[in-house]
Amino acid sequence: MNDKRMVMNDKGMTMKSKEMAVNDKGMAVKNKEMAINSKGGHAEESESFIRLKHVKKLYYPGTKREIAALKGIDLDIEKGEIFGVIGYSGAGKSTLIRLINALEKPTDGEVWVGGVNMATLTGDALRRKRMKIGMIFQHFNLLWSRTALENVLFPLELAGWPRARATQRARELLDIVSLSHRKDAYPARLSGGEKQRVGIARALANEPDLLLSDEATSALDPKTTDDILELLLSINRTLGITIVLITHEMRVIEKICDRVAVLDEGVIKEVGRVRDVFAKPQSAIAKRFVAEALDAEDVLMRETARGPVSEPATDRLLTSSGETRRWRLIFVGEVAERPVITELIRQHAVEINILRGEIKRLKDTPFGTLTVEVSGRLEDIQKARRYLEQTGVIIEPPGEE
Repeated sequence: MNDKRMVMNDKGMTMKSKEMAVNDKGMAVKNKEMAINSKGGHAEESESFIRLKHVKKLYYPGTKREIAALKGIDLDIEKGEIFGVIGYSGAGKSTLIRLINALEKPTDGEVWVGGVNMATLTGDALRRKRMKIGMIFQHFNLLWSRTALENVLFPLELAGWPRARATQRARELLDIVSLSHRKDAYPARLSGGEKQRVGIARALANEPDLLLSDEATSALDPKTTDDILELLLSINRTLGITIVLITHEMRVIEKICDRVAVLDEGVIKEVGRVRDVFAKPQSAIAKRFVAEALDAEDVLMRETARGPVSEPATDRLLTSSGETRRWRLIFVGEVAERPVITELIRQHAVEINILRGEIKRLKDTPFGTLTVEVSGRLEDIQKARRYLEQTGVIIEPPGEE
């Protein structure tokens, strides 16, 4: 068998010439990067776990009441990431998430999940696919006549799990969400955060590979919101489940998301890593979301979603020290934890007046902002600017003095 470069051992078979691996769980064909399952639907050659291609969604099409909820959406979401979709009410967020789990069908375009075109699924194939997509709701949607444990059991009963195995699974899930001690409590006896933990456990019941979160924290107080977000982050890291969450709050995005899409009036205005959108928002709507998250008016120095704003009169001033510039400094990553301002003052003949500042974490990335006034001779201010840019600090307004 040497001519086919085949190696066989007690663990299985490897055919190097075909780059094919076969084991007891199925088959992967790497050279085509194609996954085909037996649950129905058409497979696609794609690395993205979720792909929306030119998706449009119209309600009441062809009538005077026609509403374009989504207008040509192109979006790729990778397996294992936490992806956020942010937008104000009416932006199309809920419609988008209902297309992903095929509760709605697109008017035009395609929605692919796990290599399967969702629009091609019907009957049992669609039901099996949906079982692998967990849903977390804003208002919990618990059955009030059932205890916490029985609520988690419910989808397992529908899926036909044996009673003993289903009960064991439900207990394990309540343990994951730190609610084992409340397994016999009815929803009326649970707090908002506890209800959502039951909802998350229920969403995990059928061992999904995708969780959809529909404004899951908007009905909770800030502390409980943080607790629920930490739980979702832990689930993502320990179980490797892809999470897509929709929200109107940038603070939710910054806590746990890897990437974000900014949706406005059915159009994706911007997609990128959360750190990049915070540091350099490109669209007017993204700038407003970032401004709200930072609670800083100087984010809107030049443009907001409501139109242009005049630059502060103190951006360029003549003082006894020479000239003064007002800058907004943005620190992303390692540079946010360095004494950059101290080093700047030591190395350059400028004076720094700090007007306001903030540092936070965007998931695992340090992120800081400072609004400062820099005073001195023009040439020293220019040197100070070049120094900051060389250290990786982003300066607004951009450009040379």
